[in-house]
Amino acid sequence: MAVAKIERLDGRHQRSDESRRRIALAMLDLARAGHPAPSAEEVADAAGVG
Repeated sequence: MAVAKIERLDGRHQRSDESRRRIALAMLDLARAGHPAPSAEEVADAAGVG
């Protein structure tokens, strides 16, 4: 019988997950806007992180 692993996310993990999601969406938005290779700073600014 397999035992399901239940992860409890603390605030840091939740914030990290949200930041990764925002960064991925910012990359997609920038690429769609015709900027396929933005700098890390541009992505962070667009995502509102950093």
